[in-house]
Amino acid sequence: MKNVLIKLYLFVFFDDFMLIYPFYMLMFEERGISAIGISMLLVVWAVTSILMEIPSGALADKYSRKWVIVWGQAVRFVGYGFWLFMPNFVGFIIGFIAWGLKESITSGTFEALLYDELKNLDKESEFTKILGRVKAIVFTAIFLASVLAAIVIDAGYKIVLLASIASAVLSCFFMAILPETRRYRAEDHPSFIMIFKQGVSYAVKKKKVLIIISFLAIIFGLAGSFEEFWPLLGNEIGLSKESIAIMFGIIALPMAFGSTIAHRFEKVKTSHVYLANLLAGFLVLIGTLTLKKWIIILIAFFFLVHQTVYTVMQGKLQRMIPSRIRATVSSMNGFFSGGLASILFIIFGYIADVLSYRASFIVFSVLVTLICFIYFNFSLVAQKTKNYKKI
Repeated sequence: MKNVLIKLYLFVFFDDFMLIYPFYMLMFEERGISAIGISMLLVVWAVTSILMEIPSGALADKYSRKWVIVWGQAVRFVGYGFWLFMPNFVGFIIGFIAWGLKESITSGTFEALLYDELKNLDKESEFTKILGRVKAIVFTAIFLASVLAAIVIDAGYKIVLLASIASAVLSCFFMAILPETRRYRAEDHPSFIMIFKQGVSYAVKKKKVLIIISFLAIIFGLAGSFEEFWPLLGNEIGLSKESIAIMFGIIALPMAFGSTIAHRFEKVKTSHVYLANLLAGFLVLIGTLTLKKWIIILIAFFFLVHQTVYTVMQGKLQRMIPSRIRATVSSMNGFFSGGLASILFIIFGYIADVLSYRASFIVFSVLVTLICFIYFNFSLVAQKTKNYKKI
C-alpha cells in the first residue's frame, strides 16, 4: 500500500506544481485579449471537457485507468507547448483544448482508480482520509508553485511555462510506473457502449447518487468559475504580479487544510454540509460588497469549507458506485460542472466587461448562497417526510 500511495502522491504533486497557474489569465490579458475574449477561451476549455468527460470515464472503466490518465497528462504538456511557442488567441485555444482533454480524462477517473486500489487492499474505508491527503498535497503543490512563480516571474512567462511542462512530464512518469489492479477476467470484459449505458443509467436512476452529483456539479462549477477570475480581480484592484501569485498560493493553504480534516466530518448530516457551504458563500458576498483587504480571509475560509465539503461528498459518492462503472459515474460530475462553467464563464466575462470583475464576484456569491439554501431546505423537507435518509 505504501508503495502505491507514494507514487500517487508524487503524481498529484507534480500534476499541480504548475508555475503558470497564477499567471495564465494575466498572460491572456497582456496579450490584448478582453474579458469576454478570455471567457470564450475558458468556454473552449469547458466545452472540450464536457464532450469528452463521460466517454473518457467509460474508456477508463473498459481499459486501464492508469494509462488513460497518462495519455491525458501527455496531451496537457503539448498544450502548454502551444502557449509557449504560439502566444496568440489561436495558440491559447489549442492549449485550452488540450487542457480540457486532460481534465475530462482525469476527472472521475483518478477518484475511481484511487478507490479501487484501496478496495483491492481492503482499505476502502480510508478513502475519504486518503483523498483528503491527496488534495492536501495538491494544494500544497499549488502554494509552493505560486511562491516560486512569484520569484521567477520577472524572467517572463516562458520560464514559468517551461517549468510547468517539466512538472507535467514528471507527473506523467509517476503515473506510468504505478502498479494497477486488474478489475476483470478477460471473458467478463464488457464493451465500451455497455459500460457507458450502465454508468449513465445508474447515475440517473439512483436518487441519492444523482443528488450528490448535481450538488457537486453546481457548486464546483460555480467555484471553478470564481477561481479562474481571482487573479484578474487582484490585477483590477492594483496588486502586483508577485502579490497575485502569493495570494493565489495562500488561498491553496486553507484548501489543503480542509482536505486534511475532511474525514472527520464523514458522518455529518448532508443538510449540515449544505448549510456550511451556504454560510461560506454568504461571507464571500459580504467581502465582495465591501471589498476591504480582509476579503482574502473570507475567500480563504470559503475555500476551506468548499474543499472539506468536496472531499466528504466524494467519499459518500464513491461508496455508492459499483467498481465496474465507477469512473463513468464519477465523470458525470465533471460533465455537468463543465456545462455550467461554460455558461458562467460567458456571464462572468460579460459582467466584467460591462461593469467590473468585482461585480462578477458578487453575482457568484449570490448564486452560491442561493443554491446552497435551496439544497439545505430540500434536505430538511426530505428528512421530515422520511423520504430522504442520511446518505
